[in-house]
Amino acid sequence: MGKFTGEFRTAPWLPENAIALLDQLIQPNWNIIETGSGASTFWLAERAAAVVSFEHNPAWSGAVTLEASRRELGNITVLTDIDYPKTGLGEYLRITARAYDLALIDGRGRVRSINSVSAFIRPGGWIVLDNANRPRYEKAHQILAAEGWKTTALQGLIMPEKKRGFTQFWRKPPATAAKQPKKMRIRISEPQTDAGAERKP
Repeated sequence: MGKFTGEFRTAPWLPENAIALLDQLIQPNWNIIETGSGASTFWLAERAAAVVSFEHNPAWSGAVTLEASRRELGNITVLTDIDYPKTGLGEYLRITARAYDLALIDGRGRVRSINSVSAFIRPGGWIVLDNANRPRYEKAHQILAAEGWKTTALQGLIMPEKKRGFTQFWRKPPATAAKQPKKMRIRISEPQTDAGAERKP
């Protein structure tokens, strides 16, 4: 993505069919967590009760926070954490001890983010991983599959650029939370900073 012009997209930078499915799933009382702030933050906040958004770039975080204020979206919390791509979301999640209905993973450090957030998704809740076909996210698929999550993969066009995208939806089974099995922790040794990730205004 080029230099930010001060205008945000009207919808998340996701395939149209993925946006449509999200629109069907999200309920007004849902709590949502995401990695990678931007247009998706506002779009989610217009449909859900609360959105917590992790962002590694302080300048971008400030721009999103300012825009949320301008739009009078008081249900958005943008957390600036330059280290979360390397450390995951675990510390914040343990401190707040909140259950989430959906996690949109579209920022840096996606494998670590999924590894730390999966235990905090309510039974029947969702994790949505964008660009899920990238080989470096294979461990994320292994983590969720091992815990019995069911998956739906969508391919489609991101508009108006007409760029092809791949987004995967994972649903947590009710039995996961009821039985509280031990989480499978997979050692992540390679860099998970997603340094080449595109900025999504």
